[in-house]
This record gives sequence, structure tokens and C-alpha cells, in this order.
Amino acid sequence: MIISPRRMKDSTDASKLKYEEVTFNRDEWIEGFGGHHGGVIDHFKLVTNQGRTLRFGTSDGGEPFEIEIPYGKCVGALKGGYGGHIHNIGCAAVPQLPTIQYQYGFPADLKIEGIKSYGPTHADTQNHSDVEALEASVGQHRLVSLNVYYDNNCVFGLCVEYEENGKITKTKGIGSAWNREADKQKKIFFTNDEFIKNIYGYIGEY
Repeated sequence: MIISPRRMKDSTDASKLKYEEVTFNRDEWIEGFGGHHGGVIDHFKLVTNQGRTLRFGTSDGGEPFEIEIPYGKCVGALKGGYGGHIHNIGCAAVPQLPTIQYQYGFPADLKIEGIKSYGPTHADTQNHSDVEALEASVGQHRLVSLNVYYDNNCVFGLCVEYEENGKITKTKGIGSAWNREADKQKKIFFTNDEFIKNIYGYIGEY
């Protein structure tokens, strides 16, 4: 992750300003950029391809402006000048990234679920599939994190988090008591455009 430095005069008391943090959904990008400006930027607003309008600043003074974003491109970076305020603002357009398609949007014969599964079934085996809970998302979810519970001999269970339009869905299944000194866990977080492309391992009785 690359975070830009704060564009603000050192003498500005940031604690007295309004602050808003915006998170973009998966496959959401900025396709509209405009606002009002005079001697400084009175306000600016961003429009995303998912229909959201994000406005920053309450003043309607100055003259309206709009930056044309060519078709097939989106805002890839911001630019501008500042002193005690934002004096001017602009952006650079980049090609839109292709939308990542998930298996749930594919025909039934192309789905991985139900086709590849490894390991035995025991008398006390409880079957579980996150696919049933996620099919309603029509592929518009992403895997946020994966927490694996294990020891030196085997894997006890998984706790998986998914995100769909800002809502987190968590599933959890631990096979047995997991509180011994030898027990371990590892939680992995995935970035917005990161996904698992292969799963492999070893199996015995479990």
C-alpha cells in the first residue's frame, strides 16, 4: 500500500477540521470529478461507477468546474497545489482494470465447488459450504481474511471473512477443542485485488 503525505500547511490545526474516510468497494472506481473553485477550492466531488457521489466541502462559492474522464478510463491519481488551503486540484486518468469474475458468475459446469474436494468423510463429519451463503451475492463479494487453526499434527479449522458492498460475512468451523500450548493460529489479510489461485497440502485421516 502506498500512502501519500498529508497535503496541508504545517500550521493548520487538523483537529478542528471535518474528517471523512471513504472506502471504495471492489470493482468501484472514480469516473466523475468536479466542484467549485475561486481563489481556492470551495468544494470538490467524486462520482463512482457504482452511483456514489462523494462531496468534500460545504461552500458553493466560486465557479463550477468539471474534469472530463475519457470513456474506458478512471481517476488513477490526484494532483494539485496548496498553501493554507487547497488552491488547485486535478487528476490523472488511467485505463480501468478489468472486473474480476468469480466462479459464482460462471455456468454450473465451470464451478469449482463440488468438483474438487480432498480428504475422507467420517461418521461425525459435518458438511459445510460457504458457497450456499454467498451465491446470493452473484459474485460481487471478495475474500477479506483467512484464519487457520492448527497444531504440529493437523489443521483444526478455519475462520473466513468475506466482504460484499461493505458488509462483512464471517464463517467459522473448528473441529475440536483448541486451547493447548501447542495450538497455533495464523490470520492472513488479502488486499482488494488479491485472490487465491491455488490450494494444496497433505491429507491422512483428516
